[in-house]
Amino acid sequence: MNVNLDLVFAIDCTGSMVCHIAVVKQKVNKMVEEICNSKKAHVRLGLVGYRDYDTEDAGCLIKVYPFTDSMSTIQTNVNELLAAGGGDCEAFALAFHNCRNLTWRDNCTKIVVIIADAPPHGIGEWSDKYPGGDPSGFDSIKIAYDMATSGVVVYSLYCPDQYGFTLAQDYFKKISSITGGLYLPIENADSLPEIIIGSIKETLSLEQILEQLKDEIEVQRSKGLEKEQLSKVLHEGHSNTLMVENLAIVGGNNDKVLMLNKNVSLEQVERIIKWDSQRKKKEILVKPKDFEDNTSLFQTHMVLIKDLQLRHA
Repeated sequence: MNVNLDLVFAIDCTGSMVCHIAVVKQKVNKMVEEICNSKKAHVRLGLVGYRDYDTEDAGCLIKVYPFTDSMSTIQTNVNELLAAGGGDCEAFALAFHNCRNLTWRDNCTKIVVIIADAPPHGIGEWSDKYPGGDPSGFDSIKIAYDMATSGVVVYSLYCPDQYGFTLAQDYFKKISSITGGLYLPIENADSLPEIIIGSIKETLSLEQILEQLKDEIEVQRSKGLEKEQLSKVLHEGHSNTLMVENLAIVGGNNDKVLMLNKNVSLEQVERIIKWDSQRKKKEILVKPKDFEDNTSLFQTHMVLIKDLQLRHA
C-alpha cells in the first residue's frame, strides 16, 4: 500500500502565546512522534509560525519551514519558535495562505493543524487594528474553501485567550468544518494523533472515487440541481462525512469535543461574525476549475456530473 501524509502545523507565535508555547511545543512534538511512529504512511511535515503586522522585526512576521520527512528536523524547528509581538488579532490569513502554497503532494492525505489563541483580522472582534481584513488581502474563509477543494483537512487547536475574544472560537470551528476537520481546545490535543492516524487512507484513483459518488450524484441530479449547486451539495456532504468519521474516532470520552463540533453552519458563523455591508454582498462559493490532471473532490464531482450529463443526453 502506497500511503502518504503531508501534515502542516500553523502556530501563533505572538506574545499572548507565551504562557502556552511550552505546552504547544510539547504537544506538537508528541503528535509528531505518535504519527511518524505509527508507520501508517510516508509522512512529510511542515511548519508555519506567524505573528502580527506590528512586529518590530518585519522578518519575523511569518516563518515557513518547508516539508521534510525528518521527524527530528521538524521537532528542532518547533523548539526554535518564540512567542513575541502581537496584541490583538493576528496575521492568520497570511499564514494560512502560506500553508496553502506549500508543495503538497497530489496523492496523499493532506492536513493542516492550527494552534492559536487569537482570530484573524477583519471578523468583527472588539479589538482589531485592521477591521477591514488582513493587510495582505487574503481571506482565510476563502482559503479554507480552496483547501477543501484540494483535499486538505484543517484541525484547529484553540488555546485560552487573555483578551476576551468573542468570535475566535466560532471562527476556528468554521475554518475546520468547511474542510471536514474538527475544532478542539488545546487540552484535548492528545486526541488528535489518533484522529490523524485514523484519517490516513490509501489515495483512491479517480475511477474509484467516481464509482463511490455515482449513486449520490444520480439522487441529487434527479432533484433538478444545476451542476454548480450539485457539486456544492456533494462537497458539503463529503465534509460532513469526514467530520462524522473524525468524531467517531474521538468517541464518547470527549463529550466537550463532540458538543463543540456539532451543528456548525456557515449561517451560524455569519450571524455571529459582524461582516461589513460590502462583504455581506459577496457569496462565498466554490468555483469550478480545470478538471485535467486534478483529482480533488470538487473537480471529481464536476467531472462525474459532466460524464452523467453526456450519458443521459
